Amino acid sequence: MVTDDLGEVSDLIYRIFENRMVYYLEQSKPGYLRLKDKVTNSVVRLQTNDQLLAETFWNHYHKDRDAKWKGVGGA
Repeated sequence: MVTDDLGEVSDLIYRIFENRMVYYLEQSKPGYLRLKDKVTNSVVRLQTNDQLLAETFWNHYHKDRDAKWKGVGGA
């Protein structure tokens, strides 16, 4: 989230710590979704139906997660 408004910063900090963030979905075309926060209109998450992008994300995500778990317990 990006803002240079001090009031929005204060509001965001409050909402984050109190679990009161408000989001909305925006769909530019079928299969493409943007999750945006209501205070700053910042994009928080993206979803695409592009198979290559989805596979690249999940491959990277699983690689990082597996590497972290291998380090647990001194193995």
